[in-house]
Amino acid sequence: MPSPSISLTSRVSDFFLHPRYPHDCIEICADRCVAASIQPKNDKIVIRSAHMEEIPAGVIEPHFSQRNIAKEDVAKQICERALKKAGIEPGPLTLLIPEGGVKVTIFDDFESLPSEPQHVRDLILHKLKKVLPFPSNEAALSYQILRKPPKPILLSVVIHNGILAQYYEMISGLGYELGCVDIPSFNLLAAINRMELDRQPDSSMLILNHDRSYISQTLISGGNVVLFRTKTRDLTGDPVESRLSVIIEDLLATARYYEDKISNGRPITTVIVRETTGALDALLDRMHTEIPSKILVGGLPELVEAGGEAPSPITAQILLPLIGAALR
Repeated sequence: MPSPSISLTSRVSDFFLHPRYPHDCIEICADRCVAASIQPKNDKIVIRSAHMEEIPAGVIEPHFSQRNIAKEDVAKQICERALKKAGIEPGPLTLLIPEGGVKVTIFDDFESLPSEPQHVRDLILHKLKKVLPFPSNEAALSYQILRKPPKPILLSVVIHNGILAQYYEMISGLGYELGCVDIPSFNLLAAINRMELDRQPDSSMLILNHDRSYISQTLISGGNVVLFRTKTRDLTGDPVESRLSVIIEDLLATARYYEDKISNGRPITTVIVRETTGALDALLDRMHTEIPSKILVGGLPELVEAGGEAPSPITAQILLPLIGAALR
């Protein structure tokens, strides 16, 4: 099991739980493992090394209530190979795990909050008790207060202790010391936060994270996360148009929710896209036609230190969450 000092430490700002984020990172997805050593420098980054290894189907199976690593020896060898080829020696490491293994919930119905963090945790687990497919005492919980009382808003992230232990033991068994365990989307926010955006008090932002094995949306309004959705979904075998139709349908549903429940009819100001399947241009064409918002692509040009070598566009998209982790 994880040591008491290691827990799920997802956060959406620089002040959540104050975990230590090492600059050497590894991301484990259902279909790949990416290791990167990224050095922040003058509010930008230098990519010192990066390497990606494909993961065969059936090795990692992200799930909220079942073991995620079906073939532990194979997964461990792939992660070790990725870390070695990236030149990352055993030491402090940030670990990003599949989003399908966690449950993210936003609470906006509390009247007040206890002063003790453990009591807040107990309150959240009590609220989640009916929807968790396992006993609440088997849950690892991380939370952040997005808005203080009165009318507080909380974001919580839950993972089964056994699933967290699988990932922790695999990486620590290779000799690495985990500074934190997190999910890609929240670190993607840290990278996007460095982009030069028009940030008005009443503006809103939707971050679409279209990965090969999942799709997530993070909606930000008034500086707070107000909606987070993620779906474990492998669409790579479907025709491109079918994949894009699924994404557009999900985006339009989120836009309707925002206009009906939050903004009194105002559309989402900006949609920022991360896309790792190779369908970025086709997706942008559909979005420009059907989404009435400003469309931007999350990228690296303004993040990479002047004179540094920038990766290819698709590699840059893949590396964005790891870069965000290094910048936090």
